[in-house]
Amino acid sequence: SRSASTSSSSTSASSATSGSTGAPSRLIDWMEARGAYLLPGDHALRLDLVCKVNGLEAAEEYFLSLPDMHKSVKTYSSLLNCYAEHKPEKGLELYEKMRTMNIVPNTLVYKNLMSLYLKAGQPEKVLKTFEEMRGNGIQTDNFTYCILTESHIMVNGLESTKKFLEDLEKSIPVHWSLYTVLANNYNKVGQFDKAELALKKAEEVMDKGEMFAWHNLLSLYASSGNLSEVKRLWVSLSRSSRSGNSLNRALT
Repeated sequence: SRSASTSSSSTSASSATSGSTGAPSRLIDWMEARGAYLLPGDHALRLDLVCKVNGLEAAEEYFLSLPDMHKSVKTYSSLLNCYAEHKPEKGLELYEKMRTMNIVPNTLVYKNLMSLYLKAGQPEKVLKTFEEMRGNGIQTDNFTYCILTESHIMVNGLESTKKFLEDLEKSIPVHWSLYTVLANNYNKVGQFDKAELALKKAEEVMDKGEMFAWHNLLSLYASSGNLSEVKRLWVSLSRSSRSGNSLNRALT
């Protein structure tokens, strides 16, 4: 019967979350055990944790166990993110269902959708989704621009994407990571001189206090065999931060 099915689904979902070891999940379990009313955002967080700890199937069971009132854009978006990581084709099916239900996409939904299209080998749809996102007044961020840049390369090629970033600079500050996406793709096709120019641009605009940016540039220079730039960057890094000094001493 339907009630038996719902009960079974709820039990499975409860079992899935009970195995979670993350502090956020334990906090949500504690809140629920004491009768706290969980908001859709709480369920979305739990769904994400279930997926990370217990896998996609457990996350699907948890989603199905939720009352309809808690199946909001937040919980749908969380499930969409799970599919983006594990089964892009099912994620695209879910998005079509969301459209038929007139669920209005938010920034996270669009980001997950763009990831789904990229992983499904449909970069041209990433470009269309980005334009739809902007047309609907949804705020974009660096993550969406990174996916857009990767997709632009796949659809239009490296030189066109380089021009795209140059044009983008005229309207907004371009994050350093977009130039590293370009550089990485230049490296893949052996155009190391152009990769170096892109990395120099990334270095120019990056926050010098952001260690991840330094490490990203070092990795890309090393992968292209550009040892002179690796050494130069080490010197700059050691001058910029104490951790850079420690790391430099440890590796020299």
